[in-house]
Amino acid sequence: MTRFQQFSIAACAVFMATACVTPPSVAPAGTLQPEAEFSVDLARDWSHFPAAFNPITQGSMITQDGFILNRIHMMTLEAGEPIMKARKTDDVPRFNTGMSQIELVELVTATLNRVGYESVTAENVEPMDFDGLDGVQFQITGKFDTGLNLKGNVGLAQDGEKLHVIYFLAPELHYHETMEDEAKAIIASADVM
Repeated sequence: MTRFQQFSIAACAVFMATACVTPPSVAPAGTLQPEAEFSVDLARDWSHFPAAFNPITQGSMITQDGFILNRIHMMTLEAGEPIMKARKTDDVPRFNTGMSQIELVELVTATLNRVGYESVTAENVEPMDFDGLDGVQFQITGKFDTGLNLKGNVGLAQDGEKLHVIYFLAPELHYHETMEDEAKAIIASADVM
């Protein structure tokens, strides 16, 4: 079974199990307050999926054309929490207070490699002003389990005992190149609460 099929089955199961939870909705152009401790600015409407509809990682997501074609994940983690959904006893990469920026980059790439992507690596790592916090931004490359090339952009910053994370994922062919500037603008617009 491919990763896409697993994601589709999991998404359907989550959808049925969360019928009483806030459903997916349109996030209109303007300020979006995702399920994170920051807001972002959207230049156009996006489809917004609450965390309950995300079976693999923490936080909510927005997409233009569907999860497989493009999506932006947004989350705030507490110390000891992983980016991926996992039980407290699971041996998975977790955020810990005081991690270096390189360790935070590795947290993202290690997590993506654990949740089904392949050969995910970071490139062009550089400092980022994350709404006044000393953050880091970088690109990621890798492959979907189908062999299709994956590309993305990440922005993150520690805020005391919390970690704010925004990342964009899309197939390298067409979707990443046509949406990268918009995704980077959304990442740069983060306004910490």
